[in-house]
Amino acid sequence: MNSPGAREEQAEPAPKRIVVALDASSHSLAALRAAAELAAQLQAELHGLFVEDANLLRLCELPFFQEVGLFSARPRRIESQALERQFRALARSLREQMARVAEAAHVPWTFRVTRGSVADELLAAAEEAQLLSLGRLGQGSGKRAGSATEFIVRRTRRPVLVMSRHEQFRPPLTLVYTGSPASERALELAVRLAERMDKQLHLVLPMPQADAEQASIQLRQRIRSVEFHVIRVDDSDRFAQLLQTLGRRAVIMPAEYAELLPLLNGPVLLTP
Repeated sequence: MNSPGAREEQAEPAPKRIVVALDASSHSLAALRAAAELAAQLQAELHGLFVEDANLLRLCELPFFQEVGLFSARPRRIESQALERQFRALARSLREQMARVAEAAHVPWTFRVTRGSVADELLAAAEEAQLLSLGRLGQGSGKRAGSATEFIVRRTRRPVLVMSRHEQFRPPLTLVYTGSPASERALELAVRLAERMDKQLHLVLPMPQADAEQASIQLRQRIRSVEFHVIRVDDSDRFAQLLQTLGRRAVIMPAEYAELLPLLNGPVLLTP
């Protein structure tokens, strides 16, 4: 039990930098474009990070680790030197893509290559950033966020933007607000973005009706720079159904709802 003077530990103020995780997937390119747009909106630097997967390199040393040729359908050993050449070629390609996207968005940018555990390297980079942008990880289709994405979301102290291919982080923005500290941070970020976009915010309040009405009144008194459209849902099943109807709309919500990522098809920005 906390003492009367105890306060929740807060993350230190983050630099004005947005980190984007880059790899060979089309979801990564969507994350890059969205990160560049947000960097322009928030006047932040864009930092690209490509992680050479150390676990994959270690697997190359195992005698039973093989790949099947696309055309020959024959198994063959994967040599670590060949994989490292692929990494270098991919890094060059990613750097060129990043240069095109960042320069089109008129934002300053940097690009870095590191080696290690992908999740660990992304978590470390996020600590030095305002926000982390990544493509959906953990499943082959990329349409649903998998365990790798949720692992990162639950362990970082920074907001995480989760993107899939063909998605764009565009208004109108939908905010899930519960009154928790994380949702307060989501509210602050949502308002900042809405002020720079269309000054519209769809506000979802998953709480009992009386609490939702009171929260709606208080929020309208606190924030006058954007227009609210309030949606009240007092049932968990109805809340889940609502998320499924949002389609490809951008959603900002506290990380306490990270397990609901599979219900959302559009961009999702989660705050710790």
